[in-house]
Amino acid sequence: MKRNIAIVIALAIAAGTAGCGKFEKGNLQQLSVKVGTKSMTNDDHEYPFAKLEPGTSGREVQVTITNPGSEQLTISNVYLEEGGNPYISIKWKGQYDPSSFPVSLDAFDKNPDASLAFLILYEPETQNVDVTSSVLVIENDDPDYDNKTDDGKFKIDFVVESVGPEVCINIDAPTASSCLDKPSINFYFIATATTE
Repeated sequence: MKRNIAIVIALAIAAGTAGCGKFEKGNLQQLSVKVGTKSMTNDDHEYPFAKLEPGTSGREVQVTITNPGSEQLTISNVYLEEGGNPYISIKWKGQYDPSSFPVSLDAFDKNPDASLAFLILYEPETQNVDVTSSVLVIENDDPDYDNKTDDGKFKIDFVVESVGPEVCINIDAPTASSCLDKPSINFYFIATATTE
């Protein structure tokens, strides 16, 4: 009797392991996205563009998509949602461009060099500050982003740091001035009297 119970328990454990195995991390196809050196996750999918210093024309960062899973990953499209920052755009590099989709990426263990890379550019016009964010959409067939959850879409928010104009004010004399990092000016009221 004890032997039969042990066999039943062993079979139940084996069946449970077999039934859940395909959903474990690293199995099937799996989307992995890096923006620069930062790995994007469901909990952290925002990338801030650093503040533009005077004389800087813009910023760029590389986005790299890989597949650390065990099956081929399909990227069906990559684009920026409409209505975002007009100064943020995609610059394609390497062998891929918008006409390439869908793109299939082999699993890392089968082809460690399989990746899809492109640049996100932030190039504002001189004197224009637009702090609207832009959303990058990566349509893929990773089961974590299937039609029941995220419509097969992984999204990354690209945000722009608000930058005010550089302000210089005279402090003591016409030749002495101070440039402030943030536009702030203290106003003082001076009482004047007139006589008639």
